This record gives sequence, C-alpha cells and structure tokens, in this order.
Amino acid sequence: MRYQRSGRPISVSTVHGLLRNRLYAGSFEWLGEIYQGIHEPLVSADIWDAVQQTLDSRSATNVRAKPLFFPFTGLIRCGHCDCAVVAQMQKGKYIYYHCSGFRGKCPERYVRQEVLEEHFLDLLRKLRCGRQEFEDIRSDLEDVRSGDAFLSGQVTSLRHPHPLPGTPGALLRDGIGLLEMGRTAHLQLTHLPDKMKRQILDLVFQRCSWANGELTGHFNTPFDIFADYMAESAGRGRTSALMTKLSDALRHATPEIRLLVGRYNAMHRTRGVDLRANADDDRNFRSDSGFRRLAA
Repeated sequence: MRYQRSGRPISVSTVHGLLRNRLYAGSFEWLGEIYQGIHEPLVSADIWDAVQQTLDSRSATNVRAKPLFFPFTGLIRCGHCDCAVVAQMQKGKYIYYHCSGFRGKCPERYVRQEVLEEHFLDLLRKLRCGRQEFEDIRSDLEDVRSGDAFLSGQVTSLRHPHPLPGTPGALLRDGIGLLEMGRTAHLQLTHLPDKMKRQILDLVFQRCSWANGELTGHFNTPFDIFADYMAESAGRGRTSALMTKLSDALRHATPEIRLLVGRYNAMHRTRGVDLRANADDDRNFRSDSGFRRLAA
C-alpha cells in the first residue's frame, strides 16, 4: 500500500493509527473523554468495535500501552523563542517542563510541574470571587439592559428560570455558569485529576508563555473581562462600563464563547459532577469531601 501522490509506502503504524481512530465512527476523544461528533461517520460503531477487538486479539499482551499524560504540554509556549514547552519524567516520578529547543538552544531552564501549577493558581486568583459577591454580580448581569430587552419585543424574561435555547437569557445563564466555574478554579485545580485540570485550563486560557521563571497568561473571553472587573473591584474603582461589556459578551455570545460553554457543559455532564453546584460556597472546596467529589 502506497500514498497516491508521493508513491511512498504507507507504514504499518500509520495504518494502525487510522484503524484506531474513532473519528471515522462518528465520535472523537478530547483529553481522555469521548464525545459524539456532528459529522457523518464513515463506518458504523459495530464495525469499528469489531476492528478494535481484532486488533486487541492480535496483541501479545491484549493490553494497549497508555502514554503518559502531562497536563500542561501543548498549553504553554516559550517566551524566548515561541517554541512549545514540553514535559518529561525523570526517575519515574519527577515531571519537568522545558522549551523544546526546536529553533535552537534556549536559555530558559527546566521547571518542575508543581512550580508551574503554582503559577497557574496565581493567574486563576485574578478570577477569585466570594459566593455572595458573585451573587451580586449575577444579579447585576441580569439587570443590565433588561429593560431594553422588553422594549425590543422579547417576550421571555432574562430572569426566566428556563429560557429558550439560543435566546439572550439562555446565553446569559450558561455564560454565568462558566464564570462561576472560573471564580473558584484556584481552589479546585490542585485537587483534580490531571486531565480535568487541563480541561479547565483550556477553558480559561487562550494562550500562555513561560520565560525567566514567570508564567504569562491571556484569558479567553469572557474571563478576560471578568478579571478586569474584579481588578477594578479590588481597587474600589468598579464601573458600570465593564459590567455592561461583560453582559453584552454573554448575551450576544460569539461562536468562540458558545464553544467554551458547550465544552464546559459536556465536561461536567460526562464527569457526572456539576462544578457550578459545588461552587455555591467556597468552603465546599476547603473540605476533603468536596475535593473527593470533584476528583471522583
């Protein structure tokens, strides 16, 4: 078997990867979780399962080797040369991250995974918000321009408990749920499994870079607006302009924000844990039982 254009032979590993790829059966894997795609499958699930059984039966050990998962790989770029920051395990237990050095020798030193995680926690603290304060913000978001919604002829109230999907009320509700996860992420992160850590960080951050022992993070919208709002709150300079900006971003969500909300909803449905419910009170995350519920 050869490639049509180049005429080069197709390797056995390439064919094996194609046969193992569940995308052709209509689903896909994202950070260890399986999701149903919206594309039309090329083969049925029964055929795909039969192929997997055949491949497994031909394995000497009948067990597929699982590669190591590093939660921050692919999430951080080197601040010196913009290469990927990659991970490796040493002595079977210590995980270090370093610049891949793809563009040549880089001055940035190796860093332990625990150190990187502390830097991520510092960034997530920019979204920190107490339960009562967040309830006030929720109320403010629901009030902003709610009068305009009625004047424009929208029948469904923005405060309706079950707004129609795709309406400003539903988009606002889902966006607030996303922010509620972000406000307590600094309390959750350390106690979650690595794959769930990565899912949360992918939701919150657009890109991150590491240079000179410092982590720089750029938030996805709406977290960037929320971080600015909380910074103003800390300085007692909170303005209605940022609240209006945040409300508009949630009510008239871009495709990017809708994708974040969809990923978050899929994440807590798949895990069987509603992070928004657990985030009702910060004290939940300070108790061992609260941590165990999230990590289960």
